[in-house]
Amino acid sequence: MAAGARYVIGYGADPGALAGAYARAESKQLNFLPLYLDAANPSPDPSWNQSERKGFKARASADAILAPAFVHHLVIGSNLPLGQVVNWLVGLAPHGVIEFVPKSDPMVRKMLAFREDIFFDYDEAGFVAALEGCARIAEQEVITATGRCLFLFVPRQG
Repeated sequence: MAAGARYVIGYGADPGALAGAYARAESKQLNFLPLYLDAANPSPDPSWNQSERKGFKARASADAILAPAFVHHLVIGSNLPLGQVVNWLVGLAPHGVIEFVPKSDPMVRKMLAFREDIFFDYDEAGFVAALEGCARIAEQEVITATGRCLFLFVPRQG
């Protein structure tokens, strides 16, 4: 918000993390709305003929998104295709930062410890290919020794 955001909506499936983020924002008098969201099962258009209330996709209009430590939970934790997850995230906002967490990371290793690794395209090359398919990568930076990497995306040029 110090960089110019007037209003931030924080989505997450961890009520404790949302409460903590809200408390921090409130203590700093920041305009922040925490909303619970199961990204693997977002709210649909409810009501008769799906016309009274809009679902998440129709309401989720943003200038930019931040998706740290998120993609691996959807792909590996919820068995969703990497390309579709990336495309969905980029579709939420024209600009953003997405973190890619490789299989060498302790969290991903823990997620795969008791299941078969069926995620053959889940690697940095597959992530980059998916992201470049729907946006332009403006910058990337490795942020941990285990290879976690932040990718800044912007709209593709003409």
